[in-house]
Amino acid sequence: MAKALKKIPPPKYYVLEAEPGLEVWSEKVSLEDQIAASKETPRRFLLPSRLKGKADSWNGMDLMSPISATGNLMTISLYCTDRIKDLAEQKGWTNVKFVPLEVVD
Repeated sequence: MAKALKKIPPPKYYVLEAEPGLEVWSEKVSLEDQIAASKETPRRFLLPSRLKGKADSWNGMDLMSPISATGNLMTISLYCTDRIKDLAEQKGWTNVKFVPLEVVD
């Protein structure tokens, strides 16, 4: 490591964790729908499924981890309400992406 880098303190990193709080499952998306979506929003690759959340499984928290329809905890993503999204935008959070989740009854 360069001597100049040793003098700089390392940045602070944070990890968000949340209690399980929303049942989520994948819905298969047709190839036609994927192609149409890729034309609207160009992507490097197409997503094979669309995620949906079950409204009555929500624990009422603003930040939660997903639970699969089989009851298994899924830890790849976190889900949040607009309250958290608005806070992130207001505070200028980086390295985060918000994607709307379709919530059904």
